Amino acid sequence: MYKRILVPVDGSQTSNKALLAALQVARNSGGWVRLVHVLDELTSLRGDAPYGGYLGELIRVMREAGTKVRDDAMAISQAAGVEGRQHAVRPLR
Repeated sequence: MYKRILVPVDGSQTSNKALLAALQVARNSGGWVRLVHVLDELTSLRGDAPYGGYLGELIRVMREAGTKVRDDAMAISQAAGVEGRQHAVRPLR
């Protein structure tokens, strides 16, 4: 019934449980999952942010962490025998 399933991932235990449920649905219906991680860089631009002078470094670390979250979710998907595709989202402002 479901061929394409959008699965937001953030690496949390709750997110991983949702991923496993989505993988089961995809496997049962012959579908695939699109793994999405949202990186909102502008939330770090507040005036009281403790990393003020290191914003470029903070964003780099956030991007690397997001890539790891997606890669880990992709590995879970592959281990479950379900096709997965990754996508990073940066909200427009």
